Amino acid sequence: MKKNIINSIKAMAFVVVGCAGSFLSMIAIVYLYFSTTFLPVYIGKTYVIGNQLTRYALYVILAGVVILSVKLTEYGACFLIKKFHKLKRR
Repeated sequence: MKKNIINSIKAMAFVVVGCAGSFLSMIAIVYLYFSTTFLPVYIGKTYVIGNQLTRYALYVILAGVVILSVKLTEYGACFLIKKFHKLKRR
């Protein structure tokens, strides 16, 4: 019984952490896209390619975090749904 409770709490934590991670990553992507002060591409009138490449790398990393967070949420939610269906059958 104690193991079931611990697994349920872990699944709920996965859902909460996954939702928060995907939400925060999306906010970071939008902020990075619209921000002109965070890693500016143009400093004065000079184009800085290093900052542009760093921005692209951050986009890729944050998109990966969004995908992993959604998978984590899905994993926790599937466990909770299975648990609910087992309780419903009894």
